[in-house]
Amino acid sequence: MSSPPPASALLAPEPSSASKIKAPKPPKVKGPQKPPQPQTRSSKLRGNPNEPLEARISKTVTYFLRHAADKAGLNVDGEGWVKVEELLDHPALIPYLNLESLKEMVEKDKKGRLALALRPSPSPSQPSSSSSSATEASTSTPIEKGEWYIRANQGHSIELEGIEDGMRRVESVEEAGEAVHGTTGLGVWKEIYATGLSKMTRQHIHLALSTPPAQTSTKPEDKVTSGIRATSHYLLYLDVPLLLEHNVPLFLSTNDVLLSPGDPNASSPGRIERAFFLRLVERKTGRVVWKRGDEGDGVEDKELEVNLGELKID
Repeated sequence: MSSPPPASALLAPEPSSASKIKAPKPPKVKGPQKPPQPQTRSSKLRGNPNEPLEARISKTVTYFLRHAADKAGLNVDGEGWVKVEELLDHPALIPYLNLESLKEMVEKDKKGRLALALRPSPSPSQPSSSSSSATEASTSTPIEKGEWYIRANQGHSIELEGIEDGMRRVESVEEAGEAVHGTTGLGVWKEIYATGLSKMTRQHIHLALSTPPAQTSTKPEDKVTSGIRATSHYLLYLDVPLLLEHNVPLFLSTNDVLLSPGDPNASSPGRIERAFFLRLVERKTGRVVWKRGDEGDGVEDKELEVNLGELKID
C-alpha cells in the first residue's frame, strides 16, 4: 500500500504575482467636494499706474479686443466684433465705462484703433447664439434700436478667420502711396535686414501710409500716423509696386493702416523680405541710413552702440 502524499501537496498552489495585487482603495473624502471654480477675471487696468486713467482704460479695452478676448470672457466673432454689453460687464471696466463714455473714448482716439457698430437685435423667432441678453434699449436713445458692438480695427494676435472681410484689398499704388514701417532702433533693423519684416504674433505686418488720406491738418501737434508707434526711431520704406507685382496681399483698415499677412513666397511664413525694401531713414533727422543697392545694412558698430543707448524721440 502506497504511502499518503505529503501534507504540502494537499495545500492550495502558491498564487501568482498577478493575483497578489490588491485592489486600490477608494480615495478618502474629506467633507463635501467643491465643484471646479471658473477662472476669475482681473479687475486691474493695463498700463503704468502713473499714466492718466483715460490712457489705461483705452489700453485695457484695446488689449482685450486685440489679444485677450477669451481670457477676458468675451465672445468674439470672425471679424473681431464683441458685444459692448459684455465688454462693459468686465470687472476692470465696470467702475469707469458706460456706453456713452465708451463712445466718447472711441471718437477721441486720433489713431482710430477701435470701431463701434449698432446692429439690429435678433427677432424672438431667431434668438442670438450668445448667452448674453441685450440691454441696449435701457441705454440708447429712441432712434438707437439694436445692440452695440465694438472691435479693434487692426493689430490682432487672436486668430480671426474673417478679419480681412471688412478691409479693402489694395490693388494699385495710388491706393497705398508709400508703405512705411516704424522700428525702434538699429539693433532691430539689423535683424530685419537679415531676416525680413515679420508679423510676429499678430495676424498682419503693420505699415503706415506716408501721406494718410484722412490727415488734413498741418499742425505738428495734430500730426498722427496710424501704424507707426511714437517710439519708432527709424522709418523703413517699402516698394509698393513691387509688392503688388509679386501678389503680396495688402489690405487697408478703416483707420488707414496698411496690413499684410506677408509674402506667400517668402522663405518663412508671415514675412516680407529685404528685396522689397527701398530705404531706411532716421525719423528725427531725415538721414538715410540705408538704401537699396548699398552693401551691408549701413550700420557701423560705433553708431549701433550710441543708438542702443537712446531712449525715445519727442
